[in-house]
Amino acid sequence: LLLDKATQLVASAEGGDNAIARNTAQIATALRKAGLDEVTAQRAARARSFAAAPGDYGAAIAKIAKQSKDQDGELVSTYLAHMGHAYSSELWGQSVPQALSSHLQGNQVVLNSRSSSVYGVLDNDDFFEFTGGLNAATRELNGNQAPEFFVVDVRRRGGERVTTMKKYLATELNSRFWNPKWIREMQRGGYSGARELADNMENLYGWQATSKEIMDGSFWQNSFDVYIGDKHKLGLKEFLTKENPHARQAMLARLLEVDRQGSHQFSAADRARLVREYVTSVN
Repeated sequence: LLLDKATQLVASAEGGDNAIARNTAQIATALRKAGLDEVTAQRAARARSFAAAPGDYGAAIAKIAKQSKDQDGELVSTYLAHMGHAYSSELWGQSVPQALSSHLQGNQVVLNSRSSSVYGVLDNDDFFEFTGGLNAATRELNGNQAPEFFVVDVRRRGGERVTTMKKYLATELNSRFWNPKWIREMQRGGYSGARELADNMENLYGWQATSKEIMDGSFWQNSFDVYIGDKHKLGLKEFLTKENPHARQAMLARLLEVDRQGSHQFSAADRARLVREYVTSVN
């Protein structure tokens, strides 16, 4: 409500001739053309906060992403429908997906603020589902033109900074997912630690599905080298086979899917190894 009040105050400043006021008028016109009545069009155009329906949670795209089911823009259309509920002093949880779509027309930047290290980029699907979904929706609505993607890192007082999402993701990959010290601690967790390794890889694919422009082929190659090639000599094949063979199978399957889609092409030798070990695991 405070964000809504601030937006309305700005819109009414300078005689109503400023960027927010002009954008609101433009969106109201677009919504009327889309068939909304005058009152709803005006209220939805003035709204700036959108989320899931009251009492609901999530953006509903995690399974679509992880199951590689984004056909004909299903991921973006689902995101817009699920997150298209407007929240303001005039509308509270009313579904107006056309308004969110209109607001994202011409959007140039996506920002996410991170104030805690309790959860990272990869250890759950919330980050790629909400912010990655916003990035994907912006890109599709603007003719496949991806916005700039930043993280406002305020985890350490005095060390606040803005960094690109690609660099932020790469930092976590190096400090956690590919870090032998972190992996050893996951191994101490047995079955659940193995599941965490597989979950991290699945969430890495969530970024591939929603924000391919921030992904680098080296992200997948390094993941192969660490977990399948076992470059740190941590006995990962033996550990995963003993503690949670399904987790290892899921990791092999994900890397094969990445290769099949062309997100990253593994060498013939690496691909043959993935196929061989995946078939062995299934058998």
